[in-house]
Amino acid sequence: MRSFKMILPDYVQYAIEALEKRGYDAYVVGGCVRDSLMGRQPHDWDITTNAIPDRIREVFSGHPQVLDGLKHGTVTVIFDHKPVEITTYRIDGNYSDGRRPDSIAFTSDLTEDLARRDFTVNACAYGREGLIDPFGGAEDIEARLIRAVGDPECRFSEDALRILRAMRFASELSFSIESKTKEAMLRCMPLLKKISQERIKEELSRTLMGNNVQNVLDEFRDILLFLIPELEPLATAAGQEKCHTDLLSLSVNAIALSERILSLRIALLMLGISKTHCHDFPDSAIGNKASLYTSARSASSQSSDTSDRVVENILRRMRFPGQIINQVSVILRYADLSIPPDPVAVKRVLRLTGIESFRLILKAKRAAALSKIRALYKSCQQDGSLQISHTQNDAARLRETEALENILDALIEQGACIFLSDLAVRGDDLIEIGIPKGKMIGETLNRLLDLVVEGKIENKKDALLAEARRIIS
Repeated sequence: MRSFKMILPDYVQYAIEALEKRGYDAYVVGGCVRDSLMGRQPHDWDITTNAIPDRIREVFSGHPQVLDGLKHGTVTVIFDHKPVEITTYRIDGNYSDGRRPDSIAFTSDLTEDLARRDFTVNACAYGREGLIDPFGGAEDIEARLIRAVGDPECRFSEDALRILRAMRFASELSFSIESKTKEAMLRCMPLLKKISQERIKEELSRTLMGNNVQNVLDEFRDILLFLIPELEPLATAAGQEKCHTDLLSLSVNAIALSERILSLRIALLMLGISKTHCHDFPDSAIGNKASLYTSARSASSQSSDTSDRVVENILRRMRFPGQIINQVSVILRYADLSIPPDPVAVKRVLRLTGIESFRLILKAKRAAALSKIRALYKSCQQDGSLQISHTQNDAARLRETEALENILDALIEQGACIFLSDLAVRGDDLIEIGIPKGKMIGETLNRLLDLVVEGKIENKKDALLAEARRIIS
């Protein structure tokens, strides 16, 4: 690592040289150095310097500046629309609220500045002398290890969000967490009560999107349950007959087997909740000739003690945006619902979900089925009395999901009539034949769409208008 050489973007090199020409030290620091050591392309660039903020502002007076972090010694300088955070070497005071330092003091010692950082992999700097690494961050990167700088309990007591940052880094980077750091994370877990839900949401979301998410959530299950206590019953609930895996483990396994889509992975995490708060929504509603739209609308308007309400409360508490909450609710509503591999049934569901959400539902179905198959296979290896044949139901679900995907693709390719916007008539057309403006227009259009979806009438204007006249007669 001593021969390590970073290739800096021109604007970053310019910023460093501008500070050095004024007699100041300047180093790139933190995540950009970590990513470079790992052979990854940094996306954000931070510079640390012994220049105080007023001097930083003077050096870059010809460039736009953002001063939101000024009280912490940070000036964000914009170079051709590219931001660089330039921060004075500093020492943090006490963290009485467990979130942010009560005060800061500037220092002239780079090592003192690096010592206040969270993990060794983020406590490296790079400058004219090469790599500056007083805490062994490069070695930990080679060992793929997350280790707190100094006393881990002190680091987490200063800012409990670092507990979740450790999990996030372990998930994103596929690193493990050093034993003393892990022990301190668990001991300091109650301090997470001091952290805002917005900050928790951001770190948990990034953890869920990491490649190493299963190992992290399995290893730190206690922290996950502390953040979302509604998942506690799932930690002991049997996932399925003859399977030694609990519902929460199945959900976490499904996340690891799924595509990296946030709403999908959140839904899979919450999937066990939907099994304990079931909708009164008969499977037959999709396969029979009744309007699925009516059935689903009725199901979703039931008492607040349903899975979608429980999940919605969790996500609102954690300050997830409405779009994510809505997508998760739709996925959970249909993930366990048997949908016949029939074009009419698929079109009925599509009317309720839309194409994007339907694809997410199918992805959730596939991941959940694969998770159960994997768990049963593992159980079979542990228990010689179990047979692989126990996976037949889940294998059938996989085949069903594949068939549904094929039907969806075919419907899209054919330009099938699925939504009101696909109908060959509009509200104005109905008004022209004498249907009064108002509620009847919408009701008639929906009735026409039902008939087209069910294959009882062609999606042609003349045929639809004739049927509309019959409906109102």
